[in-house]
Amino acid sequence: MILPTLLMLALPAAAEPLVDFDSGRSNLHVVTADAKLKARRPVARVPRTPRLQEGMACSASLAVEPGPLDPSVRPAAFCNEPADCVDFIFDPQDKQTEYYPLRYTEQDEVCYNGPRGERECHCEMRWTTNARVQIRIPERKTPFPWERERFRMCLERNYVDYYEIATAFEYDAKFIEHTAVVVAVPKGKIPMSPDKDGINIESFAIDAAANNYTLALADKWASYYKGEQTVLKLKLRKKVFLGSRTLFETELRLAPADRYTVRFADYASKFSSPLEDGGKYYVELKFQRAGTISKDKVVDKDDSATIEFHKSSAAGAR
Repeated sequence: MILPTLLMLALPAAAEPLVDFDSGRSNLHVVTADAKLKARRPVARVPRTPRLQEGMACSASLAVEPGPLDPSVRPAAFCNEPADCVDFIFDPQDKQTEYYPLRYTEQDEVCYNGPRGERECHCEMRWTTNARVQIRIPERKTPFPWERERFRMCLERNYVDYYEIATAFEYDAKFIEHTAVVVAVPKGKIPMSPDKDGINIESFAIDAAANNYTLALADKWASYYKGEQTVLKLKLRKKVFLGSRTLFETELRLAPADRYTVRFADYASKFSSPLEDGGKYYVELKFQRAGTISKDKVVDKDDSATIEFHKSSAAGAR
């Protein structure tokens, strides 16, 4: 299912829809996107033909009420809306989106002198452009189960742009002629970011026998990373007045496994100070996938529970 809840429809065999439409927006659960993409070049672009609004002018000779000076008409950034954009997020099993309507309105800033010589300006609509956009990947390759590919389509002035925001493969993408439908063909694999929830803390508890702590972690995707390394970045920290301080910090490079167990007693000689009875301690965790399956991005995890240390007995989470 294309996230969030969206975008899998079996489409009947029919001619491609015209770009212009008058039915307005359908109530779809899609991700609408911020249109500020000036630093990113579109992968593909197709021109659209503007449709004039009834009674609206299409040139700079826009008629206004006469004033002492001839009116000046010019496009104004503050008059015009940003591009209308939508993001499509593909789950591993998805091969196409449903159609989604985009609409862009071009306006002019119209200025003239008022009856007392003051300059007055307002915005007037020139034309609108409409498009029904869709992305199809009929030969889609299956990404890893945690990977979600994200594509964006934008309508601005008389162009529809297609962007690849985050993908698991390189794509050869083209618009179907005279439509706003993109057909993308996957090529080589591209590493994506690792799953933030791929490694989680199972427990952080007192090891009564060693008078220290033990940390247990679960790795959901270990079987996919065979032959690579899992990097654990750990800090054992103590709560102090107005903050906390680090007793021990280490980086462990391990073979992927369903479960990792870290016995802090094995590193007690490297603590900056001994554990104090009644002291409150917790672990900061980050992890990294070292290899070719995923990007080597460092993932920040939530801190463990804070556990009060007692030499004679285990304590609960606080």
